[in-house]
Formats: sequence, C-alpha cells, structure tokens
Amino acid sequence: MFRPFTVALALLATPLGAQDEHAGHVAAAHGLHLLHPWTRATNGDTALVFVEIANEGRAAVTLTGASSPAAADGMLAGFRLGEGEGSYEAVGTVPLRPGASLELAPEQLVIRLDGLTQPLEQGGHLDVVLDTSAGPVAFEASIEAATARHHSHAGHAH
Repeated sequence: MFRPFTVALALLATPLGAQDEHAGHVAAAHGLHLLHPWTRATNGDTALVFVEIANEGRAAVTLTGASSPAAADGMLAGFRLGEGEGSYEAVGTVPLRPGASLELAPEQLVIRLDGLTQPLEQGGHLDVVLDTSAGPVAFEASIEAATARHHSHAGHAH
C-alpha cells in the first residue's frame, strides 16, 4: 500500500536534486529556460552577458531588454563590424517562437550592461534580469576570465 507513494516520492525527488546541482547554470520562468549564463571579468564600464535561451512554452515570447542592479543601463545588442572595429549596438526586441532556441554569444547577439557600479572579478557572479513580453526572468551569470570565449562548463549535459 505504501509502495506507490514511495515510488512517487522518489520520482519527484530526483529532478529536484538534479536541479539543485546545476542551480547556478540554469534559470527558468514563463516557459523560458536559460542555460550557462556567463560574462567576462572586467574593470571597465561595460559587461557583455552570454546565455543559451530556449522557449519551451506554448506561446511566442519577445525578448525586450535587460537590467542588472550592478549597472546603470542594460539592453539587447548585436555585434557589428565597421571600419575594422567591432561594436555592440542596441537591437530592440527579439522574438522567440515556441520550441525555438537562441544563443547569446561573443560577436553575436548579447546582453550589454553599461555603467557598471563595480569591477567584475573572475569566479564571482552577476545578477541579471532578462525582460520579456511574458515577464522578467532573473538569473545569475558566472564571471569567467577576461579573455574567455565560452562558459567554463559549456558542453556538459544538464
């Protein structure tokens, strides 16, 4: 009689334990799943945040902007190469249909945070909020080396 209840508890407990193990690498809200959020260490005024985003919901979601308590301003920005110089310019909104994924990565689409209030030190974390048409998605980005090209844990399964 207690066996089905015990089995049900075991099935429920396993995913929760797995989520705790990767809590710093995954955020989810409004049908969106954010995986491996990271940024680079910097003493400068601007940080670029990178993250994999999947819309696992049933409705399209529009990414509308971003913010951080550690920055004066935030936005979605795209990489542009002009006259031999790379820069990141505001892109406005980005739609994400159900079942679609999007990777914010160096020299592509990113979250740009301007007016940092403190240096970002390797090994630390940066609180970020992704603004969407479905509501905000708060997450914590790992601060990697200043020269990093990817999240230090990218490529492993979750």
